[in-house]
Amino acid sequence: MRRRLPKGKRVARFPSYLLKDIPPDQRLRLSEQAAAQNISVSDIIRRLLCARYKLDCPPESYRYDPNRDGGNPTILLRLQPKLKAKLELEAGRTRRSKRDIMLEAITEGVA
Repeated sequence: MRRRLPKGKRVARFPSYLLKDIPPDQRLRLSEQAAAQNISVSDIIRRLLCARYKLDCPPESYRYDPNRDGGNPTILLRLQPKLKAKLELEAGRTRRSKRDIMLEAITEGVA
């Protein structure tokens, strides 16, 4: 059963991040995992990032919809506030972009 977020914690209120230029091979593997797990591509990415920072992040989508997944190299992510803070902390500490950190997590998670 899908766990619902408490009122006031809806995903639309989460900070958003536009992850651009995902390499085609990674994008394909993300789609394959999304289809296999029946969750959205953005949920796959969020899951990989949450695992990286050891956070509990329930899926936010209802299911994988192949009609909405056209393989676009840009994906809108809704990041839980704790996830966003961890990502920003690592970016500041390592002097790397959030995009680079996200792509590294994708590479490690979909290999």
